Amino acid sequence: MKELRDKIDSIDMVIIKKISQRMAVAKKIGQLKIKLNKPVLDKKREQQLAKMYTKLSKQHELKPEFVQELFEMIIRYSRRVQK
Repeated sequence: MKELRDKIDSIDMVIIKKISQRMAVAKKIGQLKIKLNKPVLDKKREQQLAKMYTKLSKQHELKPEFVQELFEMIIRYSRRVQK
């Protein structure tokens, strides 16, 4: 069990690192949106992402509801970073 838990810990570290990288990019996008006088919320982009998440969840045998909920939280936080 320890070996499996260590594996989970390692995967979790990668997930955290990738989310951190995503937030850094979101911050840059936010700065660009301010510069271009664009709103933080981009409904069209978020709809495109929702479709992509549904497709990816099926490809990786994850429940679409789980993936959607996870990314809704990430996007919500990304919007805060962009402000």
